[in-house]
Amino acid sequence: MGSDSKTQIPWRLLGLPVMFLLACSSAPTRNPSSSDDSLETLLMRHAALKAEFARETDERKLTGREPTDHLEKQKLLTELHARILRLAPPSQEEPAAITVPYLASEGLSAMPLYIDSLPAFRAKDGQPERVVPLPLWSSREHRVELVNRATEEPLQARLSCDGEFTVSRSGPATDLREKREARFELYNADLNGQRVFFTPGPSIRQCTLLLQDSRSPKETYGARFVREDELHPLAPRLLSASQACFLPQAPGDGPRSLFLTPDYDHMTCPAEVERIVPLDDPLDAFTTKLELLLGYRLPTTALERQDPFIELDFSRAPKLDAILISYLVFRADFSGTLLSRILKWHADRGTMVKILVSDVISLEKDKAMLRKLAASSPNIQLSEFRYNSPRTLSVRDRFAELHRTMHVKLLITLSESDPSRNAVVLGGRNIHDAFVFKEPKSHAKWKDVVDYVAGDEAFVHWKDFEVKITSPDFARTMAQHYFTLWTQDAETFLVRSLNSNFTLPTQAPPSYFTAAKGPLIRHFLSIPYKDGGRLEDFYVELFDSARKTLHLSTPYFHLTPRLGDAVRRAVDRGVEVTLITRIELDGDTADIVLSDVNKAAINRFLDQITIYEFITPKTILHSKLVLIDGELSFMGGVNLNKRSFLHDTESGILVHSPEFARTLERLYESYKTECRPIREEQKTVIWKQLLIRAFQDAL
Repeated sequence: MGSDSKTQIPWRLLGLPVMFLLACSSAPTRNPSSSDDSLETLLMRHAALKAEFARETDERKLTGREPTDHLEKQKLLTELHARILRLAPPSQEEPAAITVPYLASEGLSAMPLYIDSLPAFRAKDGQPERVVPLPLWSSREHRVELVNRATEEPLQARLSCDGEFTVSRSGPATDLREKREARFELYNADLNGQRVFFTPGPSIRQCTLLLQDSRSPKETYGARFVREDELHPLAPRLLSASQACFLPQAPGDGPRSLFLTPDYDHMTCPAEVERIVPLDDPLDAFTTKLELLLGYRLPTTALERQDPFIELDFSRAPKLDAILISYLVFRADFSGTLLSRILKWHADRGTMVKILVSDVISLEKDKAMLRKLAASSPNIQLSEFRYNSPRTLSVRDRFAELHRTMHVKLLITLSESDPSRNAVVLGGRNIHDAFVFKEPKSHAKWKDVVDYVAGDEAFVHWKDFEVKITSPDFARTMAQHYFTLWTQDAETFLVRSLNSNFTLPTQAPPSYFTAAKGPLIRHFLSIPYKDGGRLEDFYVELFDSARKTLHLSTPYFHLTPRLGDAVRRAVDRGVEVTLITRIELDGDTADIVLSDVNKAAINRFLDQITIYEFITPKTILHSKLVLIDGELSFMGGVNLNKRSFLHDTESGILVHSPEFARTLERLYESYKTECRPIREEQKTVIWKQLLIRAFQDAL
């Protein structure tokens, strides 16, 4: 199942390798609407039409209007699906994946340009030195919001481009311009309420924004906008990809059948990876992340001092083309400050760095650090996720704006010159000292660094789990999956599916699972408010696939009714169901309520499954594991609470590997040594239960 495996032979007879990767920006492409009936062309047409159909379906949900030709497109999709399957060799017995170009551009991309400090935008000889990338290749429209927070008085702005653009303003004065040059006043966004948007046309290559402050008329400030695809040709190659999964059937309806499921659009094709390295020890996990970027392991003693400005040796640092990061939390503490220094070093040498975080839970120091980091190099881009209810006055959806988050946690490194450096770290940890250390140290001498000792934020140790996956191909697939999330539509929040699934009439032989040289793996991405709650469907199938054991670990326990029914069905089948969770959540963001949420759920299942309470003081068990029958595992950031299945963007990996499962079972048993069995009903507080009922879908 590696690159020389027999799995690839039938597809090479068709003239395509199993993994047709986009090798370079000059790779040949074809018109998806051409009459060419090759497999590649049909797959390209199918991917483009599928994305268009998904957009129209989402638009119908938002507006209530039926798109024109919607049923005809659905029929054409079905016909294309059948034609593609007719080209598949009838004897293909093992999964195969083909990655083809995805040529469409859709949706709205948006980014703010924060003008927080004029010196950071100072021009030299009248020419701005600050460079801002424009991802004009990634969407049908890109919008830049110009945000003045540097001056109380308005800045005089002049914007010029080598093509047409639009400047729109809201607030006390509103106007619209479409030309190659525009002059306008840029008021303080916080004091005035004005919002200014700059929308470049698709043919633009560069623009220049010049700013003048009435207090210092001789000084010129500004920024220069350039196309990102010219800065980083790798970016459009990663985004412009679609994966076709050809999946044989597996006997029965157990774990193997679930692993080969064709039912999920945001789930990568099955892949065999060289190795999955468990990262249980928190300091080892953080050191591993740094090692991927530095090329060597920092001594434990050096890290334990928690000095964010420790001297670093970059002489062994690898040449990376991309560092892709996504976390709920990227704190400006020791861990975050140290990591940001390393990211800056790579960006200064041409590495494309993308950082995706959730705005809702970020501290002001976090925002200041990350925005300063992004401003320091055109090779660093920051996306601060905040959900805005798209075109609806639904009270429920408006309330979701307050708490809906981006909960995907991963780090990806890519090197085209040395693919052995391609790696993925994925799990439940954030970039946060509490995920690394049991006790904080004072950072009082660094005013910009989060200081838990001084009370900047409560501190409790989060005991968690991650893995490092070493595989050049899988890391690239993960990067492609990441880019679908990075380019999430800024208006509708729709995320394009990376993959399309095609079910083969054949049955996978047992040897596909038993003779694999490494773990078999798939990555799942969930946007529940956009994909119809498919993560819940997946977890129901996951629980239903268990035949012997179902072992669960989660810090938050509040199952949806369907998941609760799936647990009860497992019990009825004679499956041994065990749960490890935490009752007292002191130190959590909403600990005053979440402890009672867990207590109520424990009471509902107390007489049906075996439940353990993690009791180590000043520590919250935060790992999220699903272990099935000693062969199938799912781990990542998904909590067993309603918000993970109804609100939060989530991800995780499904792994078929008895060896990896044994590793996780040993970890699971080690958790039990810090637990006590729960046999008694938990006492709850009436007012808290009333509050939980009122907001239960958000907990």
